[in-house]
Amino acid sequence: GNLLTYLRATYDDPAASPVWGPWVELINAAVQGRAFQCKAVITSNSDSVNFAVETLQVIPELFRRFTANSIPTDASTVTFEHAFYEINSVNITATDMLSTYALSLTDVSRTGFTATFSQNVQPVAQPYTYNAIGYGRAV
Repeated sequence: GNLLTYLRATYDDPAASPVWGPWVELINAAVQGRAFQCKAVITSNSDSVNFAVETLQVIPELFRRFTANSIPTDASTVTFEHAFYEINSVNITATDMLSTYALSLTDVSRTGFTATFSQNVQPVAQPYTYNAIGYGRAV
């Protein structure tokens, strides 16, 4: 006997009336979509074979994703071009920052963050670069 697994995807809202793509054999693949359906097909060349499947599961894994950018001077709120499904870290590197400046990184979320530089509690303009690491992409 033989057991094949198949997958199809949609970018539509699965709770509405999604248009599904074609069924494709699922081996070890990178696929994209908003929602997925899986099925298994068991075949045999013999009528005397009985099949028993106790457990069959597909375990999806999201790819690690990285984004980075340079921020000129006074932009404190950053919105990612593509929101993450899950954010792990945001790292800030200031350009020629004075030793008396402080950085406050707040409101880190899947969609962005706020970076505020200050000197003696007063906000100051400070150019910086950032990199953000997370998984997947929110749809």
